Amino acid sequence: GTERLNKLLLRLSAPSMVSMMAMSFYNLADTFWLGRLSYEAVAAITVTFPFYIVVFAIGLGSGVGINSLASKRFGERNIEATNRVAGQVFPLTAILGIALIIASVFFARPLAALLGAPPHIIDMTVDYLVFCGWGIPFVLFRLMTRNVFHASGDVINPMIFILVGSVLNAVLDPFFIFGWGPFPEMGVGGAGLATTIGGGVTALLSAYHLVGGRSVYRLKLHHLKPDLSIIAQIYRVGLPSVMMDLVEAIIYLVLTRTLAGFGSVALAALGIAGRIADLAFIPVVGVAHALLPIVGFCLGARLWQRL
Repeated sequence: GTERLNKLLLRLSAPSMVSMMAMSFYNLADTFWLGRLSYEAVAAITVTFPFYIVVFAIGLGSGVGINSLASKRFGERNIEATNRVAGQVFPLTAILGIALIIASVFFARPLAALLGAPPHIIDMTVDYLVFCGWGIPFVLFRLMTRNVFHASGDVINPMIFILVGSVLNAVLDPFFIFGWGPFPEMGVGGAGLATTIGGGVTALLSAYHLVGGRSVYRLKLHHLKPDLSIIAQIYRVGLPSVMMDLVEAIIYLVLTRTLAGFGSVALAALGIAGRIADLAFIPVVGVAHALLPIVGFCLGARLWQRL
């Protein structure tokens, strides 16, 4: 509410950029090791991009709504209300996570066909969807809790949690993909399993920090119960963000299905280029992450000039 805006923006955006660089790093690590396996393996994970854009759209949109509402409540000095908002992360993760697990794990083959996986890579695509699918709740929880922490001005701890999970993912990749040492050779499924384990570690660290009294939040059991009025307020802001990203998923689906007609090499090239291109968006998204809690706080505190 008082710190110079340029200094505050830098302090809040820099850790977000580091977090996104870490996530891009483990995505590039997946692509690097799978590229050593075959170009078909890279094509198989590229086909899944539209589905995971949907997953991230839901997680990010939910997080944006939570961040906006929680930071506004902080501005109003209503700490009990911020706890109720933060507590909605748990039921939302459970409900959305179960729905997306069903789609990714139990309907993996129809989903792979819908995504346009060519017949010769559909088995690899199914393996990746199944092993990554079990980790979808971790992805949702990570995205939402990161915004919960950001709303309170804490950008360092979520950065550390994401760094730990990303490094673990990158380290485990070759062991599971190629079967190094005592590990089984799992191919594309191994990359999915490494992603799930890394995401699980990040989610556990986030949960421990959030409910263990180590953050400014003080969550009690009643804060974790679904509150439809709060959820409605979350998605009043978050739903437009979800919808915008869903449009991107549709565009990417059309692109991947079109490129599938040109073979796996074309799909693999798209996957590699897409991973690299993601790096260009990090500064923009980092500043956006920094702006959101500042705007919400100023709105709640009625600091119109600062807003």
